[in-house]
Amino acid sequence: MRKNRTIAVLLASLGTVTPLGGLHKFYLGQPLWGIFYLILWSSPIPHVACVIDAVWYMVQDQDDFDRRFNRSPVEGRESTSIPPTKIDPEHAQGDLVDALRELD
Repeated sequence: MRKNRTIAVLLASLGTVTPLGGLHKFYLGQPLWGIFYLILWSSPIPHVACVIDAVWYMVQDQDDFDRRFNRSPVEGRESTSIPPTKIDPEHAQGDLVDALRELD
């Protein structure tokens, strides 16, 4: 199931004013953190953490959010990853030696 950043922000914001802190962690697939938030519900720690999480989800761009919480790549968006390059075993050792000499 694809996670929505707006829902994550709303659930984290809900945890700032109610004892339901940690629901956003369950939604985002981090149940251990969610349990931790619920165990500490009577202290201010989960409320402060929910504020921090809500702000973090808001300022994070959609690609970063997807990379962290949505395992599959976003459909319709270009991948920003660098494609793997083939290493020629005959030249790899020479390239490594040249790079080490440049560092020296």
